[in-house]
Amino acid sequence: MITKTKLKNAIKDSGGIIKVISGRLGVTRKSVYKAFERFPEASELLKHEREELNDDARDNIRNEIKSGNESTSRWYLSSTDPEFRPKQDVDVVTGDIEEWKKFREGLHKKWKDNV
Repeated sequence: MITKTKLKNAIKDSGGIIKVISGRLGVTRKSVYKAFERFPEASELLKHEREELNDDARDNIRNEIKSGNESTSRWYLSSTDPEFRPKQDVDVVTGDIEEWKKFREGLHKKWKDNV
């Protein structure tokens, strides 16, 4: 039986990961979810754990960037700044279906001409 105290202790330093919590309690993930239904206040602790893990991950990224890790810097910029996202090679065709059919037929004709 999962008690409120056992659940709270299992959440501590779990990163808010249900698999970790269930392993600590020696129960299934389903049992953990049921325990959260019985003890809704424990959900706030879970949320806090997840936010803390997120903060740690952001801090690690910041530290990598500060230390000069170029690949982390590129990844971060491509993830957060549209100016640094890879450019698409193909324009997306928008409009009605007839426009799309004409476009497709034109591509097919160009392909046939080059074969």
